[in-house]
Amino acid sequence: MGLVDELRDEATQCKVADANAKTAGERSTAEAHSRLHPRMVALHRCFKEFTEHLSELGRDIETTCEIGPFGLVGGLRQEDF
Repeated sequence: MGLVDELRDEATQCKVADANAKTAGERSTAEAHSRLHPRMVALHRCFKEFTEHLSELGRDIETTCEIGPFGLVGGLRQEDF
């Protein structure tokens, strides 16, 4: 029964190592979210305010952009924010 005991111990060690790795990964992800969330909220607030100001001004903004295989595409307008 020595071989079975060794295999069981090795499997247990692998399970524990996997659980520890998952816990560390989850903790790292949670830390990243806690740092990024306030910045994302502030950025969203900034863009929302920006679009409100553009809508109030009602300027007709037209531009030309290079879009991949189509090359330069003109007459693009920003509207309906």
